[in-house]
Amino acid sequence: MGVGVLIRDEKGRVIAAQSKTIHAIYDPTTAEALGALMAVELSRDLAVFDILLEGDSSNVVQALKEKRPNWSHYGQIIEDAHLLLQMMGSWDIGHVKREVNAAAHTLAKEAFRSPIEKVWIEETPTCISHIVNLALIALSL
Repeated sequence: MGVGVLIRDEKGRVIAAQSKTIHAIYDPTTAEALGALMAVELSRDLAVFDILLEGDSSNVVQALKEKRPNWSHYGQIIEDAHLLLQMMGSWDIGHVKREVNAAAHTLAKEAFRSPIEKVWIEETPTCISHIVNLALIALSL
């Protein structure tokens, strides 16, 4: 499976992006949980400690909102994300429609084009520039 992460500032501008192929994961919910964990890890690595996570998997969003152990097949990934989130200044998570998450899904598809993990810092990947630009225009209206 491919996983894509996009980190934006409060004005919608790209801070960082990540695209990675994950082998031996065949369950979309597990891939979504890994995407959330990757987003938290990348935020920590960039010293961005006040975050709003957005995801289109209601199961993963709900699991991250809950403060109790998660015994699902992706529960350990959720627990790892919780541990990192405790180090954040503040965080929240919200569920968004899949269409809103188009840039992250395009990055996940990009992962299949290259066997190596890609990270863009203060740069918008060309494969999502049109999506990001449309979002910026919509935010400015």
